[in-house]
Amino acid sequence: MKKYIWLFLLCWLTASAWAQTPVSFIGQNFDEYVLTTKDQKCTLRYLSPVKVPADWSIYISDENCLENGAHEVHILDPEQVVRDSLSGYFMDGYFVGSAPLNTPIVKRVSTTPGIQEAFYFIEKDPALKIDYIGKMTARIQNFLYPAFNVCEPFHVIAVTSNKKLFEKEETLSSLVTVVKSYAQNICPNVSTLIFEASDSPQYETNVFSRLHLEKGPTGTWVLIPEKSFNQLVHEKEADLQKQKLLQQTYTLLEDLPPYDRPAFLFGQFKVDFPYQLMTASALLDMPIKGCFVLHVTEKNEATSWADLPFALQIDTPLDPGWYLVTGQITPLSLQEKKKAGISWKKPAAHVALFAHEACRQPGCAEWEETAYLMEKKYDVPRSFFLPTEGTHEK
Repeated sequence: MKKYIWLFLLCWLTASAWAQTPVSFIGQNFDEYVLTTKDQKCTLRYLSPVKVPADWSIYISDENCLENGAHEVHILDPEQVVRDSLSGYFMDGYFVGSAPLNTPIVKRVSTTPGIQEAFYFIEKDPALKIDYIGKMTARIQNFLYPAFNVCEPFHVIAVTSNKKLFEKEETLSSLVTVVKSYAQNICPNVSTLIFEASDSPQYETNVFSRLHLEKGPTGTWVLIPEKSFNQLVHEKEADLQKQKLLQQTYTLLEDLPPYDRPAFLFGQFKVDFPYQLMTASALLDMPIKGCFVLHVTEKNEATSWADLPFALQIDTPLDPGWYLVTGQITPLSLQEKKKAGISWKKPAAHVALFAHEACRQPGCAEWEETAYLMEKKYDVPRSFFLPTEGTHEK
């Protein structure tokens, strides 16, 4: 009993804010009726799935009202006929059955028909930024007063802003040890333990980690994997896998000739021809698709012109400058050359753009650097790929 007195004092000293906050209630699966003694000095928060008359009252067999602890309470109608009797522990006016709790309730909710959930404060760890909140559940049973079940399972939620504690197995194991000690103190014979973590004010429904443990035949706690999850560990594993794939892609690009690397921006590893050179003879035979560099010199209303390696009419109005593009090059006809004022002897072509990126350096030289290409395509800092310039931290 001394343990529970100590726990009660600790709760009120370290978390007065919790204790002073009114209990919140969400949902209407049960109705809550406030029943009092005849002198209206003692109050019971009576839960019922059926309507309770306003003229019912309560009788308490001791003189301590319903202070947190064990009591025997009788529900009476106006003729003093006993309609229900409650014998066990009470907490903040709620009946919690056989659980000897002595701590404030901070929230009561209803998320499923026929089920009530209440959350009570256990302890605060300021150093780790954790509030340990216990969860207890009440279910309708034959339309009788549903006592809250605390111990089977024993359910604790770590409400915290310090999510990193749940990323590493060693720190998570330490937290589980703390929760096991709460279970041993409050429910010595418990056989199922649920430990959750949340960083949300709606911790009753929003958790990022759940460990479901059950006692084995030898009395040791065993994790049940199919009933457990840790979103942070999954995210970390996915992030590590992504980093591995990025490094592999970087290595593959480094093995390509520099002039072939820029094509990867548009989802290609190999181009139909080196992007920085095109010969006039090739254009005389057939259209060419690929990734290449354009030097735009003139912009018109609906088109633009490039001058390398010869006159190129682009089907998109681009500001003058260097561009890395994918598209299709088709030779201009004699009539098109004449209309554009280009000698029939000179090569000229039309460019249908599929995609384009503006360049900063002449010849789009920056796109040949693998780290720059990966940064632009995947939004990953260059330092991730160049350890000498930084770390592999994102």
